[in-house]
Amino acid sequence: MYFNKEIIRTVKQKYLLFFPFLFFCITSPWPIVFRYALILFLIAALFLILVDRKTIFQAVKPKIFLISLYFLTLCLSLLWTDNIKSGLKVIERSLSFIVFPVLFLPIIEEGDLKKALKKILVVFACGVVFSILYGYVYEFIYELYFPKNKWTEYITKNSVNYFFHNVVLKLDFHHSYLSLYCLVASIIFLFLKYEKNKWIYIVTGFFLLLQPLLFRSRIATVLALLILLIWCFKKGKKLVVGIAILLLVVAAYFNNKLFDRFSNVLESSYNSERNIIWKSSLDLIKNNYILGIGAGDVEDDLVKKYKEYHFDKGVKIKYNTHNQYLQTYLISGLFGIIVLLYLLFSIFIPIKQRREELNIIFNSIFTLIIISFLTESMLQRERGVFMFCMMYTMAMINSLEKRRLDE
Repeated sequence: MYFNKEIIRTVKQKYLLFFPFLFFCITSPWPIVFRYALILFLIAALFLILVDRKTIFQAVKPKIFLISLYFLTLCLSLLWTDNIKSGLKVIERSLSFIVFPVLFLPIIEEGDLKKALKKILVVFACGVVFSILYGYVYEFIYELYFPKNKWTEYITKNSVNYFFHNVVLKLDFHHSYLSLYCLVASIIFLFLKYEKNKWIYIVTGFFLLLQPLLFRSRIATVLALLILLIWCFKKGKKLVVGIAILLLVVAAYFNNKLFDRFSNVLESSYNSERNIIWKSSLDLIKNNYILGIGAGDVEDDLVKKYKEYHFDKGVKIKYNTHNQYLQTYLISGLFGIIVLLYLLFSIFIPIKQRREELNIIFNSIFTLIIISFLTESMLQRERGVFMFCMMYTMAMINSLEKRRLDE
């Protein structure tokens, strides 16, 4: 029996915590590939759970499954939705809410759980870097290198904007979500403590902070600057702040469409696109403030409201609410928004314990997510659900481990 347990532990450390995690995390920002990695990882996790279920379930705390409450609210909303087909698509995109707690079960009773979580975070952050570099290389080879697109043509007519726009398209990402991935990865590189090659991680973190500006994501650019300032003042490197801000201004100058996006916000009137979207959402909430309108009817009902406001672009593109709090309230009403808010704040470590590196990282990541929810319906896209569920599950494990050690 002892021999069998040792074999199982070896399998976990060498295969579950290395190869599946490596493949899973590195491919997570990539299109399509990460789905196959997710399936591979799920199979490995289920196998180890079945083989070592007694030990694993003894170590499991029910709180790790709190995240599945949100999935439950989505499922319940199908009871009063009319468009079941559309609702089932929302449920399908949201399966990560029940999959991720299962994925992480085999590592909960690991001896050095903190080290395992750090390893997962670093591999995920490396995956983001590799995906960005892949996009750059792909765009360079297929758009710049071949004679049909000369360098002289590419450096005119906002070609810099065109280049980075194409990088985002090559990765099959929305620029806001890709920017959020970059910010999360930058936090990991900048705030984890490394004994060797520290400058490599710092430079990589700065490189990732630059991406939201290049991808023209307004809120992510502001958040990137905030992360940079916090890191520099935390490290006592005020000179670096000045240099970094100068580099950001230079980069923004070459990517002048970002200034256009900020000026559009400043010049926006009461009838701007986002205001119309939010007004339409609030109108629907007023009439369905207890139960919501169901996962399947949000898109259809919003389109009807857009028609009332003569918002033709919204009707054509079928915009969601561009605010996760409004989106959740629309889908599952008062119960849904309470569950979402509880999830967002339940993983924060108390102030006295926030100085540990993992606590700082997870608190910072969820501060980013809470702010991002104000401008994006992040949980309506597969990439957004993936990011949220992965980080929440790890943050909850870290929180439970901290409480266990304190006891």
